[in-house]
Amino acid sequence: MSEDQKLKISSRKDEHINLAKKSVTRVIDKDSRFVYEPLLSPHPKAVDTQTTFLNKNLKAPIWISSMTGGSINANKVNKQLAEVASDLGLGMGLGSCRALLENEDFFDDFNLRPILGDSLPLLANLGIAQIEKINNSEHERTKLLSMLEKLRVDGLIIHVNPLQEFTQPEGDFLTESPIKTLEVFIKNTNAPVIVKEVGQGMGAESLNSLLSLDIHGVELAAYGGTNFTKLELSRGESRHDLDPLSYVGHDAEEMIEVLNSHGGIKGKEFILSGGVTNFLDAHYLMEQFAGHSIVGMAGTVLHQLSYGQERLVEFLNAQIKGLSFAKSFLRVRKNSETK
Repeated sequence: MSEDQKLKISSRKDEHINLAKKSVTRVIDKDSRFVYEPLLSPHPKAVDTQTTFLNKNLKAPIWISSMTGGSINANKVNKQLAEVASDLGLGMGLGSCRALLENEDFFDDFNLRPILGDSLPLLANLGIAQIEKINNSEHERTKLLSMLEKLRVDGLIIHVNPLQEFTQPEGDFLTESPIKTLEVFIKNTNAPVIVKEVGQGMGAESLNSLLSLDIHGVELAAYGGTNFTKLELSRGESRHDLDPLSYVGHDAEEMIEVLNSHGGIKGKEFILSGGVTNFLDAHYLMEQFAGHSIVGMAGTVLHQLSYGQERLVEFLNAQIKGLSFAKSFLRVRKNSETK
């Protein structure tokens, strides 16, 4: 052993001694979702987390969920997200394209296919209120189909958000039930449709009704992440009396339990989102779910991007690496197992 190697080992051991006290963890802080099995696998030789979504290959089962569109900062944010997704081989959803549907001047904010490339999945996004209007106007339907073609997207996310619309001062009033609106739209549209909520999830009856439609898949957007009802109520003092509404909803585990009991998940694709902040959350939910899934992140991605694009790349690379380790060494704890 060379003197340089001895010095490096000595330095590392000294560092361990100096950091030992700071590195103590309490039993109460243990992540009890997992059984750690250190003897049963080697380290993964490569970070192999590849999967498919919308018939396209992803380097990891991570989806950059819909965030923003049509605002002053949307152009820069969306292009940064597309660059990161392209570099790392991930898919992404556009923020609400309502602004573009109403004004083509916003096209550059949403034109991400040239940045993302053709090999990765990209979805447009509209709210159920806009879909209701489109169902009643052939002109609006033509505009939508033209928009999807120009954006060269692989399909359309429809976000169902009656609570957000109800609590938003400028919110749209829904005159039809969302399930009826979706049924009419899907019968008259060839584009793949994925339906999501916006941070409060949905109950069993809604999920079961949704899965009876000819949709491509579902994004959970479950309770536990960014809550757009809470967001709207934070915009003005006069709306705070409605604040109790921001605390209703269904978390991802609850929704997964419903989906697993439903025979209609085969042949559909799912984005597990709502409170996913890191690779352990991702591993935990995907291991519980019986269908084909990837995980969606929105708020966490936006937070990391606020420190710069390079920081977001570092964060997502760490998630991919951590997910590879988790798949080899961490088993999701069953309810019957003691903690």
